[in-house]
Amino acid sequence: MRILPIIYLAVLLFFSTGTIEVLAQKESREDYLSQVKGLSLIYRGKIEKHYSYKYKGTYFAYQEDYVPGDVYYNQKLYTDVLMNLNSHTDQILVRLTESHLPVLLDKSLVDWFVLDGRKFINMQDGDYGGLTGGYYEVLDGDETILFKKIVKEYREDLVASGQDAKIEKVFDPVIDYYLYRDGVSEKVSGKSTFVKFFKEDKKEINHIFREATRGERNDKDRLYKKVLEAVR
Repeated sequence: MRILPIIYLAVLLFFSTGTIEVLAQKESREDYLSQVKGLSLIYRGKIEKHYSYKYKGTYFAYQEDYVPGDVYYNQKLYTDVLMNLNSHTDQILVRLTESHLPVLLDKSLVDWFVLDGRKFINMQDGDYGGLTGGYYEVLDGDETILFKKIVKEYREDLVASGQDAKIEKVFDPVIDYYLYRDGVSEKVSGKSTFVKFFKEDKKEINHIFREATRGERNDKDRLYKKVLEAVR
């Protein structure tokens, strides 16, 4: 039995003319496979394709760099894997070394992974009180679990430039938080959601939100985890 639920979520985002296109890498798949021959199957997936245009922001969840992480893949734990999370496509990318091309992991075989110290699970569609499937960060996990979901949305903005105008391509983060306990999950809208889950701790929750610094209000990871620590 697997440690955490897995999901197979095939998300294909289709765009109209003039939006996202991709370009294959110069290095062929055959060349790449010849380099990793005999190595772990984790590096023998589909080679990632790069976006062929300039854009603002990043489609990665946090950092642009690939960092060592752990992934429970195909019922086996792999450690110190160079990896990153594309939060636009909700896909994990791994690479053998910095000089190798990124490879997409088969999402149906991923249970969980740890990226730069952050723990993620591959949630099955409908699990945890009916949440939509995908990669969720676990910010706090006790009797009540605090999940974080990052989606990097693509958009095109018309930007004036002198007498002309140009299309600016942007990846913007949409970040949602969810509380889960006893088979029930709810999107966090702020203080009211915590009060709903912890009615007996309403006074303490109100105090934490009232006394929160500007930094804490801007850092919801920190603020929400502080609330959960106080109501345990």
